[in-house]
Amino acid sequence: MTNEGVPDDGRPSGEAPALLDALAGAYERGWQPADLLHLTRRAAESPPALAAAVLLYEARLSGAADRAPTEWSDQLHAVAEMYPDQARLADGTPVAGPRGGHLAGALTAGRSGFLGYQLSELAAEWNRLSGWMFLLPPPSQWPPKARPDRTRRPRSPRPPRIPRCLAGSGGCSPRRNAPSSRRRPRHSPRRHRN
Repeated sequence: MTNEGVPDDGRPSGEAPALLDALAGAYERGWQPADLLHLTRRAAESPPALAAAVLLYEARLSGAADRAPTEWSDQLHAVAEMYPDQARLADGTPVAGPRGGHLAGALTAGRSGFLGYQLSELAAEWNRLSGWMFLLPPPSQWPPKARPDRTRRPRSPRPPRIPRCLAGSGGCSPRRNAPSSRRRPRHSPRRHRN
């Protein structure tokens, strides 16, 4: 490897960017992470662990944790739980530098030991997928920054207040807890018929 971490010793440096492009294309045609992993497992042409590693690496590359819809992030968390070794591999692979350069080295080195042709086969498999119904917006339509609803709020040091009625202290009368549909609205006057 060179100083930048780009493989230069015969490892498949061209296959990883092609695989990331195939994944991005599948996303833009309506496919989601769980769909792609399911299809990869079912087709049995490519190792599902390879698909999981690429899905999780691309999620880091695109900033999915901060930008993706909640359902999309939930799918990625499920993939990481199913494939913890690939989650560690994706988390430990730098996203800086040439697109896919570090991914190629990480996928083909060490215990992961995927081969270049497996990366090419998975890219071809994902490139063959036709368009699918859009249930969630693809990454190209995600907001550029973190969603405001994704910001973590600090937890309050005390537990939430429980109304006395629910706490069993007997402080509420049954009339007070009666459904509001039985009570007459105060703002509407009674009408009398003559």
